Amino acid sequence: MSEFARRFSRNTLRREQIEHGLWLWRQGVKRFEREAAGGRRGTYEDAIRRGVAWLQQYQTMKELICSYFDFAYLGGNDVNERGEDPFQAACRAAEEAHGNTHAISSSLVEDVSYYRRFRELIERA
Repeated sequence: MSEFARRFSRNTLRREQIEHGLWLWRQGVKRFEREAAGGRRGTYEDAIRRGVAWLQQYQTMKELICSYFDFAYLGGNDVNERGEDPFQAACRAAEEAHGNTHAISSSLVEDVSYYRRFRELIERA
């Protein structure tokens, strides 16, 4: 096993990964507050609710962080019949539900969804 694989295996949750994940999620929340203003906020909130619903399968912080980094770097999350990851699918469904013709950011929806699921886990603990 390579040094990289040993250090970043799915079974290893390092402090740096947790800190980096939380930082990215908080940055996403800040970006959401800037970018989701006006008429797009409802569409973003709908997509984020859908993203958080998908993340309910993760019951621990370790699972949540591993999912985030697997998804971001290893392509480890599911895709649907259209080839969309869960956050792209959430954005498309929200856009269709709201009749929007402009695309919303799936990376923004992803980070805010992970942050909100993280908050749920903290509140439950």
